[in-house]
Amino acid sequence: MPNPEALAVAQAAVSLTRTHRHAPALDVLDVVMKGRIDHVLDFTDPAAPHGSLAAPDAPFGQLLTAAFDEAMTPIEWAAFTGPTAEASLRDACLDIWRIHVVPRFAARYGVAVSSLP
Repeated sequence: MPNPEALAVAQAAVSLTRTHRHAPALDVLDVVMKGRIDHVLDFTDPAAPHGSLAAPDAPFGQLLTAAFDEAMTPIEWAAFTGPTAEASLRDACLDIWRIHVVPRFAARYGVAVSSLP
C-alpha cells in the first residue's frame, strides 16, 4: 500500500484536477506539493496500473505526464503503457518514465519517489 504521504498527494492532485479542469497540471502539482520537501513518496498500490499510483496510465501518473513530459501526451502514455500495448513497447516506455519523467517531478519538489512501475 502507498505510504500516507503518497496517497494524500495522489488523491489531492487528482481531486484538484477534477474540480479545476482548466488548471495546468504543473500548477495543480505546485499547490499539492507545497511544504513536502524531503518527503519520501511510496506509490505502491497493487490495485493501480502496474502496481503504482504513479504509473503513466494511472490518474496521478497522467498528471505527471502532463506536467513533466514534452514528448508524448497523457493519452499516448496511457496507450503505450496500458494493458493492450505490445510488451516491448510498454517496457521501453516504462523505462523512459522512470529515467526521464519521474526524476523531474522528484527534483522540482525535493522528494524521493519509490515504487514506480
